[in-house]
Amino acid sequence: MQEVVIEFTAIGNYRIISWSEPFKNVQSFNGWIIDASGENPPSIFLYLEFRWSINGSNWSLWSELTEAAVQELPISPSVPFYLEVRMTASSDENASPYYPPGTTLSPPIILNDFELDLTYATVDPRDLMVAPSPICGKELTNYPIVFSDCDFTFRPYDINRAINLYQDLSKVVNNVFGHEVVYYSVQPQGRGKDVLLKEYTLYDVVDEKCVKVMVPNNQFPDAAINFETWGLNFQQPFEIHIDRKYFEGIFGKGSQPRKRDIIYFPRTNRIYRIDSMYVFRDINNYPVYFKIQLVKYEIQKNTTFLDPTAESGLHDYTVNTQELFGTDIQDQETEITKPQQYAVTSQRRLDDPIRSYINKNLPIIEYDLNNNWTIVFNTYYDLNTIFIDDPNTKDPVSPASGWTDEERDAVRWKADPVLTSTEERSFLCWFRSRNYIDKSKLVFRPASKYPISIDNIGSGEITYTTYPIPHGFHVRPNPNGYVSILADGVRSGGFEILEIIDQFRFKVKDSGASAPVSTSGWKAQKAQSRILFDGYYGGQGLYIDFIWSGSNTETSPQSGNYLQTGSFRVKINDLEIYSPFGAGIQSTIGQFIPTEEDWYGFVFNFSNVFRQYSLKVWRLTYNPDNPLAQTSDLSLIHSLDGVTSQAYTFDINPVIETDYDSPFYGTNNFSYKTRSCPLWVTNFRFFKYMVEEEKQSTILNQNIIDDAQLAIIIDNAKPVLKLPRVARNR
Repeated sequence: MQEVVIEFTAIGNYRIISWSEPFKNVQSFNGWIIDASGENPPSIFLYLEFRWSINGSNWSLWSELTEAAVQELPISPSVPFYLEVRMTASSDENASPYYPPGTTLSPPIILNDFELDLTYATVDPRDLMVAPSPICGKELTNYPIVFSDCDFTFRPYDINRAINLYQDLSKVVNNVFGHEVVYYSVQPQGRGKDVLLKEYTLYDVVDEKCVKVMVPNNQFPDAAINFETWGLNFQQPFEIHIDRKYFEGIFGKGSQPRKRDIIYFPRTNRIYRIDSMYVFRDINNYPVYFKIQLVKYEIQKNTTFLDPTAESGLHDYTVNTQELFGTDIQDQETEITKPQQYAVTSQRRLDDPIRSYINKNLPIIEYDLNNNWTIVFNTYYDLNTIFIDDPNTKDPVSPASGWTDEERDAVRWKADPVLTSTEERSFLCWFRSRNYIDKSKLVFRPASKYPISIDNIGSGEITYTTYPIPHGFHVRPNPNGYVSILADGVRSGGFEILEIIDQFRFKVKDSGASAPVSTSGWKAQKAQSRILFDGYYGGQGLYIDFIWSGSNTETSPQSGNYLQTGSFRVKINDLEIYSPFGAGIQSTIGQFIPTEEDWYGFVFNFSNVFRQYSLKVWRLTYNPDNPLAQTSDLSLIHSLDGVTSQAYTFDINPVIETDYDSPFYGTNNFSYKTRSCPLWVTNFRFFKYMVEEEKQSTILNQNIIDDAQLAIIIDNAKPVLKLPRVARNR
């Protein structure tokens, strides 16, 4: 393009260059060539924009003219296109000096030449290819000219150099005299926008920078602490200043401090957050610095740190009341609110504060246990109803049809099995034993009793024989795999079968006592495990049950259907504790034979601190028909105390069920649980500390636990609130 001289006489003035005809047979738009004088970038330069069209009437929006932009234009040799270029005399606001729009340029910018770099497609030589002629428009401006025909030499507000100098001095002062702080930039989340309240509800801490801030007159607030209704507070208000250009140089052009931004002062070792901010305008109403009001920083639940390292670093700077009293506050809230006991349990697992899973077929029976007008509990789990009685379990060849061990889970709790070397635990519950009847026989009756004799005594194990009668025992899941043995006081109890040697011989654990002179009258009977508490996986964790064959009825206690011999069993890692009870087993507090008619309170204590454990069983002494038994105190009927030689610890990692079709989907397969068995049970309590013997009667009598903050699990067998689903009407 060769023309007469084209001038740009003021900042903001522009000219539009167009072409007389559309460009044809153009294969690619490579760029442009411009020749201009009078520019002094970035203070004075020509800003280029373009727009294009394929019909000369509908045009694209004005865009910055860059090589990348023009090279990406969807042009084709078969489609002609029109082009217009707008050139505007401009000045960068961040440049020094800066010329605002309307500033006269002397000398002006002169455009000498402007050509396009185009690649044309190969065409037939007979086709005439004529390049369009450029046309330069008049010099225009978007800024109003009040006196276009006047030339005033006095311009009272043309103080750009003074403004630039003032802003530069402000930035230098901020850099030199500012106090270093750690600045955390907080930005709202888009998904937390509330259009009704016109606010954001969720925030992210997106950046962490070292920034210098100015404190007016270097007067920091007094270090005195204000004791207020809602806690401790700093002297307020606390005002600071941050230069605008300095702040934009760190966080980007156009950025500014926001409410909720967090500031840590190393000099005073205090953390603040921005409560309010505005831009202070000084000379000629130009923005100079930000005025900021600070208040004490409090941890906000709706603010998330995108970098966990930054969050831990911030909280490591100082100690707040949450760290000092957070545990005590949480314990106090738990003690008052008792969420595990007062929460209404619905069908939604997430709403249940205790249980992650309840078997849908598990009956939860309403029953008030009255202990001298003290209601011990209102409901209980009927684990016996969902106890699996599959005939195929009698045949060791045929697998159980349709059932697996996991499907016998009755309740899963949300607590995970963890025990450290400095912790204690105590487990309490109420239970009532039920008799197991093998329904695979033609006639429903208790398991047979077999006379036994000792075949061999090994190291920690003993082999019995029922010869010449086959015993019919199997090493299989409950209800198989267990046996009750009525022998002398040393070897009587309930045991898990370790090995089936043949149809006559089986092996169980042994105390290691010497062999008796005679085994006359010794008997064995198939038994079952009554599971109280299960948190044992892969040889680690805690497991509590008792092995029992059954109880003879009170109306006919001498019927002899059951041996009435069993053992409580507790497993903690590789430690296995047996506590035999029943017929043939005496103690200083008498003989304990559980019946089907009575409820019993169970307590187990374990301490890694004192290397102790204890197992206690209690029963009611209240008799409404006996005037001398009008008390709510419980009577101790079984006891075992012991010590350990080492600490037993475990921390079982959760294994979350991911099978969507499983009834346990989303729950931890390795959580604390109870399983179906011939038992009624309720009032599960799992405490962080041991319960002294003199307090056990009181704790067992409590329907609502007062010291709920000391408990890990409190399950009163509350029924699930099942409500019909109501569709949303539109």
